[in-house]
Amino acid sequence: MLLRRHGDFIGGVDLPDEKRETLAEPVRSCTLPESLRIPLTLTSAAPAEVVVTTGQSVEAGAVLARGGDDNVDVFAPVAGVVSSADASADVAGAWGLITVPAIELSDLQPPSPPPRSADDDALSGEPADLRRQIAAGQLTCFRRPMQPVAQWLLHAQEGGRALLIANVMENQPYVTADHRILTENGQDVLRGLALLARAIEADKVVLAVDQRRTDDYRHVVPLARRYNVQLVALPHKYPIGVEEVLLKVLTGIEAPVGRGPTAVGASMIDAATCLAVCRWIHGGYRAGQRVVTVAGEQIVKPANYLVPFGTPCEHLAGLTARSLIHNGPMVALPCTPNTVVTPATDAVLALAVAEPARPTPCIRCGWCSDHCPARLNVAELNDAFELVDLPAAHRADALACMGCGICSYVCPARLPLTERAQALRRALTELAPDDPPHDHANMSPPSRGVFGRLFRRHA
Repeated sequence: MLLRRHGDFIGGVDLPDEKRETLAEPVRSCTLPESLRIPLTLTSAAPAEVVVTTGQSVEAGAVLARGGDDNVDVFAPVAGVVSSADASADVAGAWGLITVPAIELSDLQPPSPPPRSADDDALSGEPADLRRQIAAGQLTCFRRPMQPVAQWLLHAQEGGRALLIANVMENQPYVTADHRILTENGQDVLRGLALLARAIEADKVVLAVDQRRTDDYRHVVPLARRYNVQLVALPHKYPIGVEEVLLKVLTGIEAPVGRGPTAVGASMIDAATCLAVCRWIHGGYRAGQRVVTVAGEQIVKPANYLVPFGTPCEHLAGLTARSLIHNGPMVALPCTPNTVVTPATDAVLALAVAEPARPTPCIRCGWCSDHCPARLNVAELNDAFELVDLPAAHRADALACMGCGICSYVCPARLPLTERAQALRRALTELAPDDPPHDHANMSPPSRGVFGRLFRRHA
């Protein structure tokens, strides 16, 4: 594993690892629940149109609903019987859990194990043909906010070809799903990454991993050399795995606020999506399940499970667990009884939650700004929230907030700073041009990009 020169960033925190119980354990098959609730949309796009009827038996991979121009088709992750075509499910959206229409499957049959691949012929094809093949898989990216892989390909091919980054910087406590994917399926992950690089005609490809785990990834080194993928091991410091931070650490280039990596010629993808692309192109296998870390103080047997989409999160935690959260603890969403596993579910955690401390007034200690990776004046954002002052939030660069959770984590006053900053960001993002706040016309533009002055270089 190559350690090369890279950037560092001011701010951030060193978090406890809490990964010991699942780090070295192989992925297990998930026991099937009584029923699955399969969402008909995972984004703000319109729900797919149901093409099955109640009582109909379906095989694994059968089409349940047809997506429109902005959505993908919905497939049965396992064989079963349609028990309801008018169900609902809660899924993780860009700003929190959202309730969407769903199809309920019961009388479930265990899924077949996914294949492994050793065929590289697809890399010799034309990029345009490969893009069409990948798009035909109707796959969804395995990260939030979710989007069809075909849409990701379009954006990457148009603006992100200079650098393709596979982000395996899994640095939230407890979560080890991507680590196990790369440990157990590293060669297929590299093949999928190479396929995506060929499809978008990327100039350079990088696989970024935690430098503490490199011994587990040495089996991918020969294939990485074959595909000309640079292996980069980076130090453990949260939130280095956040897309904007990782881009700046690797390249020294800052993405403009709200534009993403493609605005500066880069694209970013995750290990699970690379694996899904490889299995689709080389084996015709369409992913209907994903690896999920199930851990926390209330979990009797913490492990990583291969879980079908639509599985209720409560089923994974068992009867002894309370206070379930979706994804890692720093960016977690509290689970509802209706929350289900989707491609973006990397963890379901059952943490013992103490009686919440009562927030006290801000003492202006500055810890939130000292640790903020975007170098925002978080106290100023908190004032804007309390005063419902969107112009002030805009001037304070609320749009640059990454939602990493650090400000709430370090706040001695126990203020929900992250939630407030994200509420301001959402309000500014959704603000209609013809419905501005009272002095929107006098808003100054944000003073900088996502990071401003926070990065320094070192060898």
